[in-house]
Amino acid sequence: MLAALVGNSFEGGFPMRMVLFVIAVAVTFVLWDRSMNEGRYTAQVESSFRQAAADLPSGSYGREIRLNRDLMKH
Repeated sequence: MLAALVGNSFEGGFPMRMVLFVIAVAVTFVLWDRSMNEGRYTAQVESSFRQAAADLPSGSYGREIRLNRDLMKH
């Protein structure tokens, strides 16, 4: 059964069927959560990502480069 899911890969790359399977599972979960649970699980996941992003040195998801001005004076 696993061989049917994995399928052929592109010259040593990751099998495309597995990628599509994971995407389908994620979409199904989101649709199920929004229709049956009023989005409770996805809201908790989003909250978890926001809390983790707040703990990052930049304080956000954004790709920011901050330079230490003291290091640049030398």
